[in-house]
Amino acid sequence: MKKATAFLLALALAGTCAAGASALGKTFTHPEIGEPLTVAFTDHMPLFKIYGFTYYEIPSPKAPVRGLLANLPETVHGAMPTLDEALEKILGDAQEGQVLLYSGVMAEHQEALDALGLPEKVRAVRMLGGFDGAAGMDALHSVPGFEEADLAFLRDGFTEFTVRVGDARYPYRVLQMYVEEPEDHEYFFERYGFLYLDGEWRLARTAREYADASEERGVYVHGVTGFGLEPLDDIHYEIMRDLAWGDAAGDVARAAGAQEEQGRLLLADAGIFRIPAQAEFLFTEGRLSGIAYRFANELSYYSAFISLFMRYADPVTVDEYGTMTWSLNDAVITLTYDKQAPEMRVALDAAP
Repeated sequence: MKKATAFLLALALAGTCAAGASALGKTFTHPEIGEPLTVAFTDHMPLFKIYGFTYYEIPSPKAPVRGLLANLPETVHGAMPTLDEALEKILGDAQEGQVLLYSGVMAEHQEALDALGLPEKVRAVRMLGGFDGAAGMDALHSVPGFEEADLAFLRDGFTEFTVRVGDARYPYRVLQMYVEEPEDHEYFFERYGFLYLDGEWRLARTAREYADASEERGVYVHGVTGFGLEPLDDIHYEIMRDLAWGDAAGDVARAAGAQEEQGRLLLADAGIFRIPAQAEFLFTEGRLSGIAYRFANELSYYSAFISLFMRYADPVTVDEYGTMTWSLNDAVITLTYDKQAPEMRVALDAAP
């Protein structure tokens, strides 16, 4: 049995839309975590709390993180900050009482990065974050303090990430920082998601996950430098029910125990993330191209949101009706709000 990464969040937590989405919100016991959680929306952007304390949020576009406009329901828009504009504000705006630290592979170079002036620091973080491609890893040796840095594993394992937004697929990268506020006993990861469009990286998403670094979930975050696509095998199998894109309908029926009803291949008892659901298997030219999970009530929508976050981190898009998407290089997961019958759909998507 493959390891269920979902319960890493439960361990961390134990230690520590007809209307617009801003109108949504519920407190309930999450079926996987087994603790009372509250999901709410602020200006259409989601957050969830445990025992009244915020654990995860996508900040309201009306409250820019470090002065950076992001998180609008229209993910791609004309006012998106460029990467260099964003990095200058992120790296140059450690607010009073805050300690801004690097995370992941960047944490290994904290001392060298701290020694740089802002322009060189921006340049170095661009390269370490993979924003300048694999070639940028080698060019980093020209930055003071990185002359002898061993970056071969980053260069050789460099991964291109993409996401779907609307009708287009964009290159995508995420910068993750770690913030300490010792006086307030608050610690959180701050993530910035960038899309590459019109020849420039531009900021689309900010998110905050409130956790002590020692209790970091350590799960896959699509777009973060240092990650390859391999960890997805232990995450994605669950929503895919151990099936593979392109499986023939007969093979899907036998493997999943599904039944044909009026030309549709259905599985009536298709619980996912411990949420009761019906599944419909979708095909293109006789080959598996999607799975639609249909839930019976509104609480399933909130449960699915948290369960998807637990596995896939930040949604790439969130609209004003509560529909969210998580993108991978070959698939898109869409969670659609409906008071009576919410739906979660995973679909093959590798198109430009």
